[in-house]
Amino acid sequence: MRIRLAPNYNWHPATLKPVREFRSTHPDVTITLEPGLAAKQIARITDGSLDGGFLAWRDPYDPTFSALKLFDCDLKLAMPRNADGSMPNVPARLADLKDEPFM
Repeated sequence: MRIRLAPNYNWHPATLKPVREFRSTHPDVTITLEPGLAAKQIARITDGSLDGGFLAWRDPYDPTFSALKLFDCDLKLAMPRNADGSMPNVPARLADLKDEPFM
């Protein structure tokens, strides 16, 4: 069985636990885990070269695939404080940060 994991979540218990459980209940099945971004995973699942994937994002309106939500992600944007120590204004769009030195 060939499965890809989103690189940012390949350490997460919500992705590793089901793989471990599957391995313990199906010891005769070989599982190959590879890192892969969502778009490439979807393309490979579509062409049959990948059996499944743990995706960080997929189009919820695409009826081609079914999905199971494993956990809520509370991803945060970390930004340095302003020179005076105050908190920066939260941007409305990520594009508003294009001139920031940390980007």
